[in-house]
Amino acid sequence: MLRPPAANPGTNMSEQSPPSFESQLARLEQLVKQLESGDVSLEQSMKVFEEGVQLTREAQELLSKLEQKILILADQDGGEVAVEPTTDET
Repeated sequence: MLRPPAANPGTNMSEQSPPSFESQLARLEQLVKQLESGDVSLEQSMKVFEEGVQLTREAQELLSKLEQKILILADQDGGEVAVEPTTDET
């Protein structure tokens, strides 16, 4: 009988790669819909809100890291990168 492949002993759940920005954004959209529906209790709404805040922080951190990487790569190529803040705060 064939056995499933053994898990790599050097990995565990905490070593998995973090979710992508796109998956974080999709989850945030789900949470917003859940809150806007009004079909959840106050206690559940707080849990959903807390998850949303945490996801927002993680996504912002990821974007900041990617921005730094872009600036480093552009600097290595001798290119000039003009970083302009966006005013579209919706």
